[in-house]
Amino acid sequence: MSSITIGFLPRERYELAAESLTTLLANTPEPFELIVVAPAVPDRYRREMDAVLEARPSTLVLEADRPLLPAASKNLVLEHATGDYVAFVENDVLYPPGWLEELAAACEEFPADVASPLIREGRGDTEHFDHHLGRIVEPADEGPIEIRGIDAARNAVTERTRVDFVEQHCLLYRRTALDAIGPFDEELNTRDEVDVSMALWAAGQTIVLDPAVRINYVPPTTSPAADELEFFLLRWDENRAAASRERIRDRWNLTNTPGDLGFVRARNNLLAMPGMRAELADIVESGGRTILLENGEWFETDVTAGLDLVPYTNWNGQFGGFPADDHASLVELDREITAGARQLAIAWPADWWLDHLPALRQRLEQHARLVRDDDRLRVFALEAP
Repeated sequence: MSSITIGFLPRERYELAAESLTTLLANTPEPFELIVVAPAVPDRYRREMDAVLEARPSTLVLEADRPLLPAASKNLVLEHATGDYVAFVENDVLYPPGWLEELAAACEEFPADVASPLIREGRGDTEHFDHHLGRIVEPADEGPIEIRGIDAARNAVTERTRVDFVEQHCLLYRRTALDAIGPFDEELNTRDEVDVSMALWAAGQTIVLDPAVRINYVPPTTSPAADELEFFLLRWDENRAAASRERIRDRWNLTNTPGDLGFVRARNNLLAMPGMRAELADIVESGGRTILLENGEWFETDVTAGLDLVPYTNWNGQFGGFPADDHASLVELDREITAGARQLAIAWPADWWLDHLPALRQRLEQHARLVRDDDRLRVFALEAP
């Protein structure tokens, strides 16, 4: 039987670490080697993690006196890992029963060198994947390599499928694949999923996407606390992110590193969250009852309390989740306008909604007036249906 090492590491914050560890231990049958990277974790979160790990005293905890980017944490795990397989998992992921056994079976049976689960964003079933990352197109001559995006839903696959690109929230590698690509690049703070995917491709390693495993990645939605700020700012430093994009493009001779810095800017927008209530209050005061489209994280918090805001979608005053389909999105919008809503505010965490709801996008572009458009909020004045 092949041995497996799990490397548990911080991604950008620590607030979900104990819950993530709890789901991992509850849903991962022994035997496995667990290595937890805990570099300069704030005391309150470290106590929560230690309480979870009391049930597994054989865990190796690796510390550092400063925050580490994910690549450095992974390289630290590799110095101590003994397994034939190494799973790198992040501390803001919730793990389902059987996730590890299924990914190992996918590697053995497909066969493949790396196995990836489907990823859902938040605590629901909304797909999480960067659609800029589709397939690698080799040039006919010595020109640069093109990376093409995908239009279809990544999570729509129904059988194990070979893919060119991964996201790094949860991956199982054969140790031989890691030996083939060498250490992770510790200079990169973002777009490192492009770098590792290109490295696997260049080394002739096969990646399998296994739809039988569906993990939930829960991104942050609030401003980092003071004791998390050093790590958060290291992870999302915009100048370093720009340099990372150039470094990846040059290393792999790409036409361009896919995507832009919008994701990094969105993360930095979280630093403005303490002022978001005041911005929303101004919007409501100037335009009246407002539909707020976000990811269901702001309602019943100080961000929206007492403001004349309606969640989109709205189930009896509660956030109702992503619409069933494009038509349902329009029905919902019309219902709220009829009930008195005069504006629709789209917060930056939910910018992706319009990519998946083209009819809603068209309706807003043709029959609404854009009255605000910045990195944090887009606001449309609405016309009656």
